[in-house]
Amino acid sequence: MKTHYDNLLKYLVLFLYIGLSTIFAAAPVVVSTPITTIYEDSLYSYELHASDADGDTLTWSVTSGTALPSWLDLNAVSTWNSIGSTGFSASSARYTSIALDSNNTPYVVYQDAENSGKATVQKFDGNSWVTVGNAGFSVDQANYTAIAIDSHDSPYVVYIDYGNNVKATVMKFDGSSWVTVGSAGFSANRVDYTSIAIDSNDAPYVVYQDYYNAHKATVMKFDGSSWVTVGSAGFSADEADYTSIAIDSNDTPYVAYKDWGNGFKATVMKFDGNSWVTVGNAGFSASSADYTAIAIDSNNTPYVVYEDNGNSHKATVMK
Repeated sequence: MKTHYDNLLKYLVLFLYIGLSTIFAAAPVVVSTPITTIYEDSLYSYELHASDADGDTLTWSVTSGTALPSWLDLNAVSTWNSIGSTGFSASSARYTSIALDSNNTPYVVYQDAENSGKATVQKFDGNSWVTVGNAGFSVDQANYTAIAIDSHDSPYVVYIDYGNNVKATVMKFDGSSWVTVGSAGFSANRVDYTSIAIDSNDAPYVVYQDYYNAHKATVMKFDGSSWVTVGSAGFSADEADYTSIAIDSNDTPYVAYKDWGNGFKATVMKFDGNSWVTVGNAGFSASSADYTAIAIDSNNTPYVVYEDNGNSHKATVMK
């Protein structure tokens, strides 16, 4: 009889605990402050944040019977998620670069330690990462691998080619294998910091630090039969590190780099059809800049990101 009584007592205590926990559970609290003023004809965006003392998972919904204004949507905040398996490369991967095709399929190129430091490209097929063509398709070690994709979804890869006197080489995947675009090792001499972009006519442009021209910046493009220099070779005023290229909607190439002639700060130049001209001020960053990279928006405004040595080596973006 005592055993039944003890069990009943346990159940009553458990029921009482659950009931009181439900009754006295802390209500979620909105901790963000709404934006109540905005300029006319501007996009309104307000990110809601809430906390729950009980650690419960919170979901947002509009109160039943309440309608949002036609101009207002309630959307969940996106989170970062892994695409396929993490660590999908066979071994260590250096000089990683990514591009998306017209179907938003991501392609990644890297220097592949599993294949003697040669270049490998993989893409995500919707389920897993698969190798595009052969792994380690470059002839020899490939440094500063970078990728771009043309309007036909053909990936192009530029790299520093240790099989061709450390010059620049570009290869593309033709649907069955990787083939060289023009001549392998097409640059006049050794290069560093290779970067690639493709214009609306599917012409690839490559920028690099040009050892043949006092380590200044040089841009070359493939005209369908050979690689030709865009403007003057070595067009930067002084040595150019971390060269990066992007092309606007008018097919104007822009180059960002760490400018040795301006306090190691960031500089951007563009080709105006005749010569390379500075965009804004040369050395526009507040302090010296490393790892410069450039992108251009739909309004043809250039954006530059860099390691900001004047701000504890943190990231800074300017436009």
